[in-house]
Parts: sequence; structure tokens; C-alpha cells
Amino acid sequence: MNRGLMKTTSHFAMVAAAGLALSVAQASAADLGGNCCADLEERVEELEATTARKGNRKVSLTISGQVNRTLMYWDDGGRSNTYWGLDNTNSSTRFGLSGNAKVSSEWTAGYSILIDVRDKARSVTADQGSPNAAVGEDGASLAGNQNGDHLIRLRDANFWLQREGLGRVTMGRLTTSGPSGVIDLGGVSVVAATGEGCIGTSLKFRNDAGTLTGANIGDFSMSCAHPTFRNEGVKYTSPTWNGFVMSASIGEAAKVEQDSTDGRVNIGRTLGVDLRYANEFNGVRVAFGIGWEKSEANEDDAGNIAAAQSGRYESWGISGSLMHVPTGLFVQAFWLEAELAPATAAGFGPENKADMWHIQAGVARNFFGIGNTVLYAEYANFNDWLRLNTAGVGQNLLLAPTSDKMDVWGLGIVQNIDAAAMELYLGYRNYSASANTSTTGLKDIDVIAAGARIRF
Repeated sequence: MNRGLMKTTSHFAMVAAAGLALSVAQASAADLGGNCCADLEERVEELEATTARKGNRKVSLTISGQVNRTLMYWDDGGRSNTYWGLDNTNSSTRFGLSGNAKVSSEWTAGYSILIDVRDKARSVTADQGSPNAAVGEDGASLAGNQNGDHLIRLRDANFWLQREGLGRVTMGRLTTSGPSGVIDLGGVSVVAATGEGCIGTSLKFRNDAGTLTGANIGDFSMSCAHPTFRNEGVKYTSPTWNGFVMSASIGEAAKVEQDSTDGRVNIGRTLGVDLRYANEFNGVRVAFGIGWEKSEANEDDAGNIAAAQSGRYESWGISGSLMHVPTGLFVQAFWLEAELAPATAAGFGPENKADMWHIQAGVARNFFGIGNTVLYAEYANFNDWLRLNTAGVGQNLLLAPTSDKMDVWGLGIVQNIDAAAMELYLGYRNYSASANTSTTGLKDIDVIAAGARIRF
């Protein structure tokens, strides 16, 4: 074929293609009633109303969460066993929805919904009798919930308003202000959480005669309680100023009311305030926190300290952490003092005091190129928590103790896999407790946890 014919054919094809495109556009416009843009806008809005991937056109939507499962080996000096695939309640399996919208150049609004997805097989409730809990953390019966029947707990459900330079106000179900626990620069809390943690907390101590007592690890400590509460309230968070952030909160009700003339009334209140600081100087990361909180007749999530749900609980805490970034060496510590005045017919009874401290140290380095490998060791000490968590009840612990203590030491490894947003962990802890009401000594409990957390 000669060049002239080829050129003519090419021009003809281009004209035909243009004509076809014009015909299709005209036909589409006719099918849409001559107002294609308006109709397309309507169809887009319909699609946005039926999908939850990105929220609506004004407020964003982010779906996130994690799965955290562990095996738990325990040895109480008389028996031992391994429970497979428990939910690791140091940082439980959960999912959340969050988002925000720009109101103006200075104002932003947002929301957060965070939900625990959990079954009866949980590291915080598993004991020598079963890996499956008979009751929930709030004391409610789980009868009829077989292994694998999931329970739902609403952790957060709140909205917030923020003005640039003035801070944020949050209202709804939230985590209150107060002591922060160990500030985890090293990255070990998934297996070695503040205090006694939430792995093996319900394991009971065995006396030297080999008999299980009525007191478990949680009775001698904070009962898997993070230092702050979670309930309905209002919280203010300041802007960051030279590394400092302050927050304050009030929860449940404006004033406390109990045993009123209107029948049985039990209305509680929580108050909290904290100050935190984070910065880096010449390759050294620094984090610090101090907080105070008070709970009176709190009916909701009172830190899992049983008497605090109808008594007056008050605590102060200090946290401090350092990390040398070039070497990965870190040390982090936390101290807490608490007072509990149990409820009585006349109001609140005499105060019982307790304290604890916890220190962790180690190294966090990317040795293998897949993410930080964290090696750590830790030690914690608890004094007089048995008086706060129980009335001294339990076999061989028949009277309210005038003193009790528990020492905890442990070590472990956490391997981060950055490409999968995943952490593999292995941790060991030894729990050694004593109480002056025990007719014989108490045997140590050893706990090993191994598992993984993957985020999405």
C-alpha cells in the first residue's frame, strides 16, 4: 500500500473515532434526560450513602483495629498447664471507627468509636479452673456464652471539637485524665504491661500445704487496672506547648449522691488531671507524666478495684522514660500511690493506702532489617493492695491484712515486623506474694506468654 493511501486511511479512522465518541456522548446525555451532570451528582450521592469506606463528603471515616492472641503457660507450684489462643487483654482484640471534618480554617470536629471484640477465653480471666471466664470483668454472668461466643464492650464513643491554639473538648465515653502508667518508649507493653499486667491476673496463689487460696495475682496488685478510668464524661486536652500537654476530665455526674430519701440512689463521679511531656535532645528521647484522679461511688469501670465502685478511690502517679536513639537503650518507670475509703451506711469508711512501682529497661534495635527487636527485663513491687481489692476473704486469708506485698520480675523479647504492622512476643514473669494473715507461705506463680498482635 502506498503512503498516500495509508495517510488517507489514517485520517478517516481518526474522523470516525471522533464521530463515534460524539455520538456516544450525545446518546448518554439523551438517556440522562439532557442533564447528565446533575444526574451523575445524584448517583454519586446515592453510592456514598450506601458505602462505609470513606464516610460522607463532609466527614471522613477511618476503620482501624487489631487482633492480639496469645498462649499462656502457668505453673503455680502445684499444677501447670498451657492455654492456647487467648485474647491478650494487655491490648485486647478490637476495632474502631474515627474521623473528622474541617469546620473552618481554625475549627475541626471529629468522633471516635472503639469496640472490644472478645470471647470467654481471655488472658485476664483465665485461672486454674478454666481458660474460659464464668463472669465478666463487671461481675455479670456469662452463662450461656459458650467458648467462642463473642461479647462486645464499648471502649470509646465520643465526639470532639478542636480550635487551633486553644485545644480540644471531648464528650462521651472516654478514657479519663489521670496517671498514665509506664510510658512505653521501648515497645514492650504488648506482653509486659504496667504493673502485673493482664496476663494471668486471675491465677490463684497456692499455699505451702499445696491448697489454692482465694487470693489471686490481681488481689495483690491493681487487678489489671490501667491507672485511669473509662466512663462517660467531658475532657479537655490542651494544645502542645514546647512538648507539654495538659488534660482534665469529669465523668459520670456533676455531684455524688448516695442513699437519698428518693430510694436507693447511687450516683458517682470521677475527676482527673494530668500533665505530660515528650521531646528529643541530641538523640535522647524523653517522656514524662504526672497525674491525679479521684472516683467516688463510680458505678461504671472503676479500675476493677471492687470496693471502688461504691467507695472513694484516689490515686497519684508519676511516669518517666528515656531512650538513647542511636543505641536503642531505654529505661522507663512508673510509681503510684492510692487510697480507698470503702462505702458505709454513714458515707465512706476509713482510708486504706497502697502503693506500687515498676521499672523496665532494655534495648530496641533493628538488628535483622525487618523491624525493631526489643530485649527487656523488668521488676515491680506492690504493697497493701490486698486491703483495697478484697476484704481479706479467701481460703487461708481469713482476716483483713495489716500488710501484704507482691514482687514481680520478668524478661522477654518483642520482634516487630514493620511490613505487616505486626509484633511477635515472648515474655516471662514470676509473681511472689505474702500476707501476714496467711497461716503458711504462698508459692510463687510463673507465667509465660507468647503470641502476636497485628494491626489494620
